[in-house]
Amino acid sequence: MSNGEILAERYGLVLERIRGIPGEKVGDERLEAYFSFCARFLLMIDDTVEFLARSGPEKAGLAELAARNRALYADILPGHYGESYGNPSYAVRELGEELGALLSALYAELRSLIGFVYEGRLEELVIRMELFVEIYASFVYAADQGRRPSAGEVREAIYWFAGDYAEAAALRRLEGQVEEDGFGLRKIMESDLTDLRYLYGYGEYVGPEQLERARHLAELPQESIAAMAGDWMKKCLGGMEAAGGNLSGKGILTLGFRLGSERVLRCAVAYFERMGIRCACPRAACSVLDDRGAGRSVDKGFCGGIPNPQFECDHRADKAIFLDKNYVNRKLEAARAACERWRERLKVWAGPAIPKCAEAQNPQLVPCGDAIGLSGEQKRLWTEYESRAGALLREYMPVPERAFRG
Repeated sequence: MSNGEILAERYGLVLERIRGIPGEKVGDERLEAYFSFCARFLLMIDDTVEFLARSGPEKAGLAELAARNRALYADILPGHYGESYGNPSYAVRELGEELGALLSALYAELRSLIGFVYEGRLEELVIRMELFVEIYASFVYAADQGRRPSAGEVREAIYWFAGDYAEAAALRRLEGQVEEDGFGLRKIMESDLTDLRYLYGYGEYVGPEQLERARHLAELPQESIAAMAGDWMKKCLGGMEAAGGNLSGKGILTLGFRLGSERVLRCAVAYFERMGIRCACPRAACSVLDDRGAGRSVDKGFCGGIPNPQFECDHRADKAIFLDKNYVNRKLEAARAACERWRERLKVWAGPAIPKCAEAQNPQLVPCGDAIGLSGEQKRLWTEYESRAGALLREYMPVPERAFRG
């Protein structure tokens, strides 16, 4: 069997198990409600797989696409967040102090599947669904013994998941930074930007701001768009020179933006290509394996609207579940393997460029009291990791990575 066939078989098997979860008993009604809710969310992901397979986004109307988008994100919107398992405080209240925050983090990671499903990354779906089923099975087994699993058992499952897939995540993330014909760039260059339905093809949250921005740019004449892109290009290049850098000898640039700005980006990509520079455009980090932080940063990728900044803030330190010295070493090994894989492209990589229209205001928020947080030792380890990862990247790049904004 090919890798694709094996992956499809694994997906079918894990999905079959997930379909049976709603309505099953684990000896605790509140836990049953949690696992049933997560299972139904994963079935919504599978429904999206089928929708995409039958070219749904090209056939559906704007209203249907908007409804599907809202259904995927409704649970964490501010109006619903008070009773969402994505809210650590609600999860602790419903599931207990020992397990609540951990199971909230698990659900937050399942939500990363929205972006992966639109990119057609079946393996990313499979490994997270398998993690969910593994943890659920531990609750079923414990219920048969008349007990609950300990927090340590849940934490251990997530710990090994993070370690097992650290290298694959590092390869995927770095590939996105230097891939010249990836998912995001194809959306910019191939979509019909006069048809607002294109916004729903990313798997990102589409809010009023994204719709208004895209609608406004669609109404402008091409001369105005070209002028905006040209002005941004000049500012970017000027910013690089002021920082002591330039594009000499470079061949790849990473674009970061928020949905709705594609007409300007398309024009800027054409300008860069005339200079001999190709553009990459990965998705901003949405998984704990990708160092998702307090907000979806556009420094290294695209993202849509932020459905709820508090959700992002509450899960910014979920990596504390597995962050220890062994994980730092594993992640550095994975980073080196990724740099070796993409060594030649890193030699000509100029880093990320961020159009001014991409930047969003990030309110100053603090995590809720029940959110998972880093210990003092973990903060020290993460600082050490970032320092060593930065030094590692510089080994493969002639000059340090620089982000520059228009």
